[in-house]
Amino acid sequence: MLHFEVEDSGIGIPQDELDKIFAMYYQVKDSHGGKPATGTGIGLAVSRRLAKNMGGDITVTSEQGKGSTFTLTIHAPSVAEEVDDAFDEDDMPLPALNVLLVEDIELNVIVARSVLEKLR
Repeated sequence: MLHFEVEDSGIGIPQDELDKIFAMYYQVKDSHGGKPATGTGIGLAVSRRLAKNMGGDITVTSEQGKGSTFTLTIHAPSVAEEVDDAFDEDDMPLPALNVLLVEDIELNVIVARSVLEKLR
């Protein structure tokens, strides 16, 4: 199993909304009069579906006023402890990858494109 955790120090999510945030089009309301959420509210729903299709899940813990922790768990094959040094990594070309990026915030598109282009 692989576990990834992402933490933020935002406003947190009320306990009564934790089970709702993975529903399509749901957005947590800011009770402090801050800016409303941007986006459509599908990101967590789609991400959780993808995780479940890989035999895993996305979960969240949160404390209001302190932030949230999202955990992605997926099944992954075991990797051998020992690595055969017979192959030089520089001589092993990586296959070309196609990436579909769906993002409605232009700055995020620019940042993602920059990061992905560095991987060529």
